[in-house]
Amino acid sequence: MNFLLGSRGDVSFLLSNLPWEMLPPDPVGLDVGCGSGRWSLIVRSAVGHLHLMDPSPEALAVCEEQPFAGVEHDISPCERRRYSARGWLA
Repeated sequence: MNFLLGSRGDVSFLLSNLPWEMLPPDPVGLDVGCGSGRWSLIVRSAVGHLHLMDPSPEALAVCEEQPFAGVEHDISPCERRRYSARGWLA
């Protein structure tokens, strides 16, 4: 069994355990490392505005094609960095 995705091999198992009812009205969502936007498509109906970021131009091109209709959103490139316990690395 995949720990993150559950026994069904999809994200619905993980997302079904989030406390959606505790979100304020029109919350802002942030998906850093959004890739193709797959996770963002799942949460888009729960947020008022969605920020999507990824360092890969190719992934952002796919993300731009996703149907985010009805949700305010912006898709932006971000710089690729690594983080360690001592701070940001180049």
